[in-house]
Amino acid sequence: MYVVYPLSPSIVMYCFERSHWKRTERFDSCLSPVVFDSEMVKSENSGQVFMAMRFVISPKDDFEHPRQFARTIGTDIYAPKDA
Repeated sequence: MYVVYPLSPSIVMYCFERSHWKRTERFDSCLSPVVFDSEMVKSENSGQVFMAMRFVISPKDDFEHPRQFARTIGTDIYAPKDA
């Protein structure tokens, strides 16, 4: 289990539960540079919408993607296609 805190449009803080994420212990109290490109932003934002119970917050007044994504929750639109 982990919690994601978007601190700003360019900084995200991940908080991992220590006993479950023992492998990441070496990163405790460290900064880990991750390429924060548009696909990463879309992925993190989708995760925030999926897990939100009441609010989705943004520094911009543009919630089109969250609204579109929220409509797909509970569907199989993103399910892997059969080979």
